[in-house]
Amino acid sequence: MSNPRPVILVIALVLAAAGCSSGSDSSRGAAATTAVASTGSTTTTSAPIPPTSTAPVTTATTTTAPPTSAAPDVGDWEQGLRYDFGGVTTMATAANGLTTIEFDRYALYTESGSTVDHWDTEPILGWHSDVPWINTNGKLRRYTVAPDARYLVASDHCNLPNGDFNTNPPTWATRPLEEFAQEVKNGYAVASLSFGPNGLVTQVRLDPAC
Repeated sequence: MSNPRPVILVIALVLAAAGCSSGSDSSRGAAATTAVASTGSTTTTSAPIPPTSTAPVTTATTTTAPPTSAAPDVGDWEQGLRYDFGGVTTMATAANGLTTIEFDRYALYTESGSTVDHWDTEPILGWHSDVPWINTNGKLRRYTVAPDARYLVASDHCNLPNGDFNTNPPTWATRPLEEFAQEVKNGYAVASLSFGPNGLVTQVRLDPAC
């Protein structure tokens, strides 16, 4: 018959070892719990914030229209007047470059002997040695000459080389406007005038008198 004591002793040792192991784990757990509690701090973990996308800034540009130039000074020009005929008494250019004339309107004789002083087409005279107009106008008119106005003069002569009167229409040539100013200074310059829609004189045609 075997002796049971060694078996009991082994069982007792195993139980004792298990008790120690359990007590040790509890102590470590308590210590761990105490360590966490004693810190008294809370750790907060934040998610990374993505970079904010900035929308492009649109700058509004305001365009200012250029100032409208003032209407030209047209003097005594009447709306719708396209042509005039008469004598230029004075011609002057101001410091700002504006050239004006004083104009004495004439009435031209027609073939029937009547007179006319308003024209739908430019009154262009041929060579003449008489006075085909009459001055019954009671006032002078002031007109403004465009800076690029043309000045036309007859480039040939009222008499042919053989001495006969030239019955052909004059041949017109463009000359500097300053030459017309000199004609005005020399005397009473007779001319037909053409006007632009804005009322400025755009052409001066000197009368081709012999």
